Order: sequence, then C-alpha cells, then structure tokens
Amino acid sequence: MTTTTKLEITTLSPVTIGSGAEWSPYADYVIDKDKDLFYLLDRNKIIKKIAENDRWLEQYVNGVASGMNNNRSEFDLKIFLTDILRESIDNMSVFRCHVLSDKVSRKLPVKALLRTPLYDAYIPGSTLKGAFKTVLMYKKIKNADIELVLQYCALSDQRERDIEINGWLEKQEQKIEGQELRSKIIQQVTDSTPIPKENSIIVDCWRNMPLRFDCIREKATSQFELTLNKYTWQELAENINSFSHDTLVREFNLLEDDDKNKEYMDELEKILDSCDKSPANVAYMRIGFGKGYFANSIGDALFAYIEDLEDAQTKQKMENIFQKYLQRIFKKGNKIIQNFDMYKFPRTHLHTIKQQKPLGWIKIEKV
Repeated sequence: MTTTTKLEITTLSPVTIGSGAEWSPYADYVIDKDKDLFYLLDRNKIIKKIAENDRWLEQYVNGVASGMNNNRSEFDLKIFLTDILRESIDNMSVFRCHVLSDKVSRKLPVKALLRTPLYDAYIPGSTLKGAFKTVLMYKKIKNADIELVLQYCALSDQRERDIEINGWLEKQEQKIEGQELRSKIIQQVTDSTPIPKENSIIVDCWRNMPLRFDCIREKATSQFELTLNKYTWQELAENINSFSHDTLVREFNLLEDDDKNKEYMDELEKILDSCDKSPANVAYMRIGFGKGYFANSIGDALFAYIEDLEDAQTKQKMENIFQKYLQRIFKKGNKIIQNFDMYKFPRTHLHTIKQQKPLGWIKIEKV
C-alpha cells in the first residue's frame, strides 16, 4: 500500500545544492561593499549596452579575460558599469541578496545553486531521495552482522573507484531489504516548490582556502511530496532523527578539543537539541554540499559497529580494515594518506567563515 504525504521544508542554516555552474566576479556579479549586497548581473543587458561602443567592448573583453587568468586583475566590473557605461547596478542585475563574509572584497567565483529560469531556487527530489535512502541503509548496516561490515570495508581495499563500492552497496540493499529500497519503500520524491530568489544569501566558507557559495538562506520554506510503500512518514522521520543524532554526536567527538570552532559547535548543539525533542512527523537532516563524511554516507554506522566490538582481536582487525578504507576514499590525488587515527579523522566539516554557521540543515514536517 502506497501513501503520498505533503511535506514542508524549513531551512535552519544556509543550504546549497550545486548546479555545477560558477559566477565570475569579473563577468557575472558585483558586491556593494558598504551594504554587503550581492548583485547577479544580466549578461545580455551588459553585452547589448557595450555593443554601442567599440572601446567599451574592448575594455570589457580585456578586463574579463585578465580577471579569468589572474585574480590580481585591476579590472573592476562595478566601476566599469557605473563609471564607464553610466548604468545603475540595479538596472543591470537579475537579483540581489545579502553576503555573509568576513571580507567581501575577495575576488572569488561563486558556486551557483540549482535554480529555475526565473532564478528561484529549489531542492531536487533526487537530493532528498538520496538522503532518505542513506538513512534507511544506515539503519540496516547499523544492525548488520560483522561479515557484512567486513565485506563493505574490505571491498575498498580491492577497488580504488567509488563506483565499485556503490555497485556493491546496491546489491547489499537488495539482499537486506529483499529488493531495492527505492522500489520497495521510497516510491517517489518530487522536486520542492520554487523558493523565491529573495530567500538567497551568498556565504564565504573555508576549506584550506576561501570558497564562496550561492545558498538558500535560513528560515526559507518550500514543499514537496513523498510517496512511500508500506512505510509511514512518521517511521521515516524517526529514523532520520536517529541518524542525525548519531552523526552530530560523532562530529562533537571529532571536534571536542577544537576551540576554534566554538560558534559552529554551539549551532550544532541547538540542532541536536531540536532533533532529540522533535515531535512525531518532524525530522531534522542535512542535505547538499558541506555535510561532511558522516552525514553523507553510512560511515557512522560502520564506525559505531567497530567501536562497540568487545573482542579486542576482532576490533583491532576491523579498525585496520576501516582505516585502510578511509585512507582510500580520502586520498589526495594518487597519494594515500598515511598515519592517521580513525577516531580523530576525517574532520570534513564546513562552515561559514563569519558566524561559523553550518551548511545544509533543514527541518521537514507534515503539512
């Protein structure tokens, strides 16, 4: 028996689901440093305007080209628009939003969100379906026998490509559930309703270097429909909250001695408290870019399974296998990372530079 439930998403932190596109500070956007406002420009309007004057065209083309090849380019797109073309930024833009950054003057490409042709954001059903599928697989692996966990980890020692592991996981899903989770439980997940572009925010994050993301801001809402087979939304919500609780606790353990991330940890504490006190039919989960390893896979189930083993010899064997697995999936180029502690690695969290806000947290509740 299938049931379709209408659900509402509320963003609890900036959320970004990348489209693969990037916006250049030399061709696509400008920032008003005094107001911390980001303007996405209409390239067609710019090109139409500069076509009126050959000198403008040459100056624009050279400026964009130098900017693409050299972040120290002196070309300033805002000055070009206002002083050379004599156009207002508002008139040349398709939308504007606030910027959350400690240094808005950085000339960084913006990793763009999935958006409609009208520049409204949305959350694709495939993103939500993948997150739900991970939760269901997590529950099964968490209760699996040692042979299954051993097979999962050992496989990465035989294969270097993630696709091989994913293919193996698909077979395990069929074995555990009796058939694929998608066909048995998760029948359909629609894309969310459009989220007006006014609910956008640009954020700067740090991961070895500054990164700039196009995001859906906090407290934005959207709706979607979920069709399940022989499963209720309340059951799935309970499993989601259990998964989120475990991944949050794991992250706290990894970062407990890291004083540099206090604001970030405080934000996660609030989410954990909401998750643990969540009423029926309400779920808290993390989606999109910046989730980190444990919220993006069933790694926490494997970690917890090994951590709870009582037999010292078996536990040591499993730790060695799991560490080799982590070394492979987090290798840098062709170099496998050596000499790290599985109880302190991976620290793959990502947060905004200013205010240390986590990325990707949403609340889902029945409408």
